[in-house]
Amino acid sequence: MQQENQIKFIKEVAKYFMDFLETDFHKKNAPKRMISFRNDKNYLVGINLKKYDKFTKLAREIINNNFSNEIIKTITKGVYYTNIPKDFLDLIALKAKQITDTEINLIINRIDLYTKEAVKDHKDELDQAIEHALRKISTSIDEILLSNFFKDLEKPIENLKL
Repeated sequence: MQQENQIKFIKEVAKYFMDFLETDFHKKNAPKRMISFRNDKNYLVGINLKKYDKFTKLAREIINNNFSNEIIKTITKGVYYTNIPKDFLDLIALKAKQITDTEINLIINRIDLYTKEAVKDHKDELDQAIEHALRKISTSIDEILLSNFFKDLEKPIENLKL
């Protein structure tokens, strides 16, 4: 039994040093450990709580109280939010005003076309007809409106870290 514990201890110590060696411990620089909110595919995997003052205070309180259920139960939906800057909202309104009647008419025509197409292709399957039409309509709206709309907003969103 004692020998088993010694082997387990030796394995843990070896694993500890192996972790340091794998994280550039052998260099003179500090190990490369950092917090990243995005993974290698640029997907958001974390939330920067600095924007949410009230929630940050509550999160610290929860941690300091060993994740007490009473405190966790006080977290409710819609209470913790951040305000979007007025300049950014004005930019969105400006971009919305730049949507042309031609673009709106094109979307309306495509909605008509895709709805008729879905009904024709899926006569007996209402669910599939709706799903088919919505998928194509969604793609059209994205192509015609949203891609151009968000193209100019992408940089301000990054700058504001929204």
